[in-house]
Amino acid sequence: LVRGLWQGAGLLAILLAVYAGVRAVAGSDDMARAMTFMVLVLSNLGLIHVNRSWGRALPGRPGEPNRHFGWIASATLALLACVLLVPEISRLFAFVRPPPLLLLAGAGVALLSLLWFEGVKRALGRDRSGSPQVRRPSAPTLTAPSPRRPSTSRPRPACASRARRGCRSNRRTAPCPAG
Repeated sequence: LVRGLWQGAGLLAILLAVYAGVRAVAGSDDMARAMTFMVLVLSNLGLIHVNRSWGRALPGRPGEPNRHFGWIASATLALLACVLLVPEISRLFAFVRPPPLLLLAGAGVALLSLLWFEGVKRALGRDRSGSPQVRRPSAPTLTAPSPRRPSTSRPRPACASRARRGCRSNRRTAPCPAG
């Protein structure tokens, strides 16, 4: 919770600075809104990327592909390009198309926010023992039962016929609900 608050507060400060800076430079509220929106969207993608793993710095190296994030990021960037570059769609959002240099500066600010998120993760991500502070529940794993003792992770059907019918009742005396 603390990390999320710090990351969010840092992003808010960055967005306020972008809005004020673009408004001062360009003199247009519509352009300032467009740039702030662009930095917000790109920064949120960066936030997702950074927080995919609390234990490592900048996950997603070549050995760790994530197809879902790739599809989401691609779709988000395509829609962002449509919102910023297609005049009919930009008017719906009351945006003015920023010049290319300002778009590049906005992308640079989004990269700075990525560094902020990573810095917060590193600063608040581990306790003194070196282990992560947040312990997320892991997905249940299916393991084969040990040969010495029966597995207690799932109920056993009363007989083989119940197992074939898909019965999951853990009572041997209760009638099988599967029929």
